[in-house]
Amino acid sequence: ILDRWRIGEKDTLIPVHMIVYFKDSMERIEEYPIRNGDTVVIILDAINNKFIQLDNKNGKKKALVLNLKDLLKENEISKEHDYKELNDTALVFGYRCNKVKYTSENLEGVIYMYYSNDINMHIFNPLLYMFDNFKGLPLEFEEKINSNHHIITITNIIDEKVNDKLFEIPKDYEIENPAVLK
Repeated sequence: ILDRWRIGEKDTLIPVHMIVYFKDSMERIEEYPIRNGDTVVIILDAINNKFIQLDNKNGKKKALVLNLKDLLKENEISKEHDYKELNDTALVFGYRCNKVKYTSENLEGVIYMYYSNDINMHIFNPLLYMFDNFKGLPLEFEEKINSNHHIITITNIIDEKVNDKLFEIPKDYEIENPAVLK
């Protein structure tokens, strides 16, 4: 379980609290905006090829289920990308981290990532395909894209058993048809 904060959102500087759960080839990302209590949960399931988004906005609970591979194809930035090790280290959450710079031909900006090889954990997140085949645990991302500036930092790591139910759609969520959204 990773506990992260995101700072410097596009439309606000209010922090967003995120908790990420991992189990086998599944990942659950819970976002808790502080503004009005709305929540967003993303569930990624590589084995069953599913992207699930659970939205709880103004008390309305909706679930969207998409094909993960199709979603990745639609949102692919570019195969032409480059990341290189920088001669920079930092202490993030008590771990010594190395810095990587990521650039892409279709990205108007840069992403920096601090990662540690001291933690025996692999993050499965195909949405971070830009760091494909990357070894180490990312502990901090800094995105400077266009006029947006985001910093995502892990603030807690807990090693405990994760309940399978966290990766299911709750019964009180209405499943949306993706075709209606287009």
